[in-house]
This record gives sequence, C-alpha cells and structure tokens, in this order.
Amino acid sequence: MIRLTTERLIIRDPVPTDIDDWHRLLSDPKTMYYLPDILTHSIDGSRQNLDTAIAESKTPNRTKFFFSIEHGDTGAFIGTVGYTVTQTTPLGKFVGAGYFILPEHHGQGYMTEALSEVIRFAFEDNNVYRISTGCLIENQASERVMQKCGFIKEAEYKSFVWHDGRVKNRVEYRLLRDEWLLTIERQASNSHDMIFTDREIIKSELDSIYDDFKKIEVGDGVPDSPQKRYQYIAEKSGQVIGFASGLTNHKWFYLSDMWVHQEYRRQGLGSKLLKMLEEKVKSIGIQHIYTWTSGFINPHFYEKHGYRKFTIFENFFEVDGYHHIGYRKDFEKPAEYDAAFWSAFDKLVSESKIIIDRPKGSRHPKYPDFMYPVDYGYLENTSSMDGGEIDIWKGTDGENIDAIICTVDLMKKDSEVKILIGCSEDEKRIILEAHNNSEYMKGILIRRETG
Repeated sequence: MIRLTTERLIIRDPVPTDIDDWHRLLSDPKTMYYLPDILTHSIDGSRQNLDTAIAESKTPNRTKFFFSIEHGDTGAFIGTVGYTVTQTTPLGKFVGAGYFILPEHHGQGYMTEALSEVIRFAFEDNNVYRISTGCLIENQASERVMQKCGFIKEAEYKSFVWHDGRVKNRVEYRLLRDEWLLTIERQASNSHDMIFTDREIIKSELDSIYDDFKKIEVGDGVPDSPQKRYQYIAEKSGQVIGFASGLTNHKWFYLSDMWVHQEYRRQGLGSKLLKMLEEKVKSIGIQHIYTWTSGFINPHFYEKHGYRKFTIFENFFEVDGYHHIGYRKDFEKPAEYDAAFWSAFDKLVSESKIIIDRPKGSRHPKYPDFMYPVDYGYLENTSSMDGGEIDIWKGTDGENIDAIICTVDLMKKDSEVKILIGCSEDEKRIILEAHNNSEYMKGILIRRETG
C-alpha cells in the first residue's frame, strides 16, 4: 500500500472505509462540474468506483495511481489526487494527472501540497517521465494549482468541448522529469546563499516587492485600482480648524484622518466634514468606508453617523478603556426602504402556494448535467420577468426569507429574482455558485439585514 506524507497531509491508497467520503466527493455536482461523466447518483455507483480503485491498487502491473487525501492531524477527508499511465516507453512512463477536492477545503493550499508530493513520487519512485494535465480555461483554480506545481503550459485549444450548454476552450500543461529536477535543483541552490538581516530596507527594494505583489494580483484577475487621496479642509482666518482625509482602495475608502481643532469641537464641524467627504467618495463609486478610532476620541461620533464596530483591540494604548476600534459604514439605501422591501416579500410568499417541482437531486429538464442542489420551485399564481411564476429555493433551515438572488441570463436576455426561503449559509453558498457556473448566467445574493 502506497502512503505518502507532507507537512499537513497523508496521501494514501484508498480503502473500503473511505466509502462515505468517496461518495460525498463523487456525488457533489460542484466538485464534478467539469467531469460530469464521473458524477455518481447513488452510493452504489460510488462504491463501484471505489472498489475499482482499490482493486487497481493491488494490481501487479498497476496503471492507475489515484490516492485519498486526508489531513494528518484531524483525519478529515480532503479529496483525491493521482494519475493514469497512458504509455510505457524506454524513457519512462507517460501519465495523465487529475485531482478533486471537496468545496470546504478550497483556498487552503491542500491540493498544491498533495499534487507536489504525488509528482515527487511519480518521478523519483515510479519511473514516470512525463506528466500531462489540463482543464477548461474558465477553471482558473485548477489551472493555478498546475502553475504552482511547476507545470508548463504547452497548448490552448479553442472550441474544444461542448459543456454546460456552450462550447468551451481548454488549456494543456506538461511536466517532464528533467524539468522537475531542474526546478528542485534551483530551489536547493537558492536556499544555500540566503542571508537574514534586520537592516532597513531601501525604497528601490520596497518598490520591487510592491511590483511583485501587483503582478500576483493581476495574475489572479484583480483589477488595477491605484490609490487616490480625497480630503476636505475647514479654514478660518487662514488657520486650518478641521481636516478629513483618506485613500481609495478598489470599492473601499479608508478614512485615515479626521480632526477638528479643540476650539471648534461639538459645533457640528466634524459632522459636516465627514458628510462632505462621504458624498464625494460615493460619487466616484465607493461602496464602503472604514476607519480606526480610540478611547481618546468619542467613538459614538461614528455610531451617530451610521458606522458600526467591526473589531476592537482592548486597552491598545496600555490605558484602561483606551481601545483601538475599527468602524465601517456601507453606503446603502435608507433602512426604512429595506424593511418595506422585505415585508413585501413576506406578504407575497405568505399569500402564495409554494410548488416544489424540481426537488433536490433532480436534473434540469433542458440541461441534464445540472443537478439541483436544493429544492427548487415557484410561487403559484405569480408572474416573473420570463413570463412564468416567481422562482424560489426552499432550504432546510425554517421558513424565513432572509435573502434573494438577482440573476441575469444572457442567453434568454432577461433578469429575474429568486427568493431564498429557509436556506442555511451552506445552501446559500451552493445556490449562488449554481447561478454563476455559466458564462451566460450570473447572479448576486442580497441578504436581509437583521437587528
């Protein structure tokens, strides 16, 4: 039995007791979105897949090396990773690699860590010469794993496959044993000459570091958003008596300075400066504003202007009661409009009959690859933008309406509202993902504010 270990993970051959986790992975529509042929619809189907993998692991001339990934400390099942031998040559084996990870483990670097160890095993212990892999171009998370593991892009295929109702492009990557060895040698060489010092960094070095940060952001699709300072100054008789200033950062504004001369405090000057600055940044598309204050300044000033506390560092200034407090404000419509809006939905749902015509696990009538992750239906005798009834998602967490999803469908050229009734946070996340899995369908989730 093959068993590999990394700093955080155990990567091993599958065993019969993996069945529950194996089924959860293979039957999850999100995880299997790009490989619907592997998606299973029953535990028997998943068990057959697992039994095949176990049998293959015991075959003398083994050609499939797919492993279970579990957390070394908690034992939690994370996903699967491995490869299939496609050809055996005098140079070594040619293989195709693949990997799957459960949604709750996304964004923690587990798959990069697991695949890197499998690559090491393949080249060092299993006489592999070439590893090939690829993905649809829209699957940026998967492509990012390939890049982090040192794979080299070698082809991009236009209109490669019909998937989820439209034609999509595919990208292919490779890694040869010699290329991997060069990378390992380079990493080892780099570590030999490292020097660690506490000297002050110079501006040119700092600029280079910030440039690298910017390249990483651009590579991850973050739009360029240069910071810009906005400010208002209050003057009297040539003397500055008030000052409000801050910096933009994408859709956020950091209120870095808010000051009023002691003689002019409690006269509304601070409120006027703050309001003027807020109106200015709202006019350029800023959606949120945040600031820091302390026990030296009355924090209720911000609360009076609609700010809410998002964190507090107690006794930050080493004096009891003098905390470092973070406040934020989201520029939204008036609260009374919010309340009336959600009350209208409450009334609409209470006066309508809920029809669930597509229960959880059923397939879309036009797109059979799509499986409904939550009960889906409509409100009887209502009307929506597409001429049908108003659609609803019915979750497992009661009867409250605490969110809606607004969608735009570029294929049908319409926009709709989907009401979420009794949906847990996990169900909300899955539903939102379902409305954003296509280039032609996009959706946003709007939550009902409470308290």
